[in-house]
Amino acid sequence: MKANKGRYWALGEAVSWIHTRDERRVTGIKTPAVVPESLRAIEELVERCRADRVRAIGRRCMWPHPSFKYSLDAKEQMQWATAVFSGGHPNDTIEIIPAVEWNGLELDFEDVEMNSWRSMHSQHRVWTTVHFSQADVKREWPSSSIRRRGPRPDRFDQAVKAMRDEIAQKRLTPVQLQGMKGKELADRYKVSRTTATAARKAVLKKLDPAEK
Repeated sequence: MKANKGRYWALGEAVSWIHTRDERRVTGIKTPAVVPESLRAIEELVERCRADRVRAIGRRCMWPHPSFKYSLDAKEQMQWATAVFSGGHPNDTIEIIPAVEWNGLELDFEDVEMNSWRSMHSQHRVWTTVHFSQADVKREWPSSSIRRRGPRPDRFDQAVKAMRDEIAQKRLTPVQLQGMKGKELADRYKVSRTTATAARKAVLKKLDPAEK
């Protein structure tokens, strides 16, 4: 992001601004903590990106045609394997992420340090080193705004508890939980895909090895 230094924030920096509205507490926070407050901020940020109210830039990851995955041609098989190994051949060129594309994206918690976003459909990384316009973020969450007060439902903790209860009661296995798509998780636990994916990661991470 050298060409855009001082004009774009990494995800952690944008989330920190949404929380604090204090630029002194923003610099250098590249990766947001996976906690309920951060997840809510990420959801709000994505909503603004989908509405074309917050611009974002990144490096697009280029994948060969999906048919290459099952091709009998050795060359095509190699192209697919290489794309998997490199996480989709990220372009060197930084470009603006079209607002319409955010409808099919979710944060890749396995690659959150690189600010990567993956396709909800294919689960492949689509954009990496994603950064958000400082000016847009500050406009949408101005430092002088009055933030909402009072208790709010902790959907992240609710989803974590629901998943743990289902596993404990043998209604769901860790393998089944791991294999669920983002939309299925979101529908099952009545939360956003971002929150559902983060909750699943938290649950699986803390499982006793004997339970996996």
